[in-house]
Amino acid sequence: MITPRIRTADARDLDALYDVCLRTGDAGNDGAHLFDDPRLLGEIYVGPYVMLSSAFAYAAVDEGKPSGYVLGTLDTRLFEAECETAWWPDLRSRHVDPASNPATPDDELIAEIYRPQLASDAVVKRFPANFHIDLLPAIQGKGIGSLMMDQLFSVLRAGDSPGVHMDVATRNDRAVGFYEHLGFSVVESHNDSVIMGKRLNTL
Repeated sequence: MITPRIRTADARDLDALYDVCLRTGDAGNDGAHLFDDPRLLGEIYVGPYVMLSSAFAYAAVDEGKPSGYVLGTLDTRLFEAECETAWWPDLRSRHVDPASNPATPDDELIAEIYRPQLASDAVVKRFPANFHIDLLPAIQGKGIGSLMMDQLFSVLRAGDSPGVHMDVATRNDRAVGFYEHLGFSVVESHNDSVIMGKRLNTL
């Protein structure tokens, strides 16, 4: 059995990584049945990281195809500002704003394009970096996720980041346990998700 290899991700990987995002988009389970537009999740949670924060974007390649990713950014506030000028405008031009009345899961995602959820000041102050990680079932449980997180921690520490955070659905017990094993703890709670953070020892 060949172990998936980890490499940097770039624009050529977008279609495959969008598919990973969709197939893990229901709190870690396949979310393809939830959305009419299969690219929406990836356009929000994958594309901007790969295109605007490529120094912190990695893919796990299994049998020649990206089957997982970890995508991060060193400075959440700067990344939010870059998305506002260089990523969201194109998506807004292609999707109609559902305003305050999103009727479908697609509408709920499109609403995020128009009104992105920004990290709180309290979280960003202690954990200024953030990331997303998803792996297809075929490469889960093999230590790949931990290796990818080690790679991300390494580049974040090299950038003198004091801490990193992510948002995870509370019903995704497996992911919560994974993050706890890596030293993350809950720093902020929402209706159906929690923000977990980890302090990093800078170089």
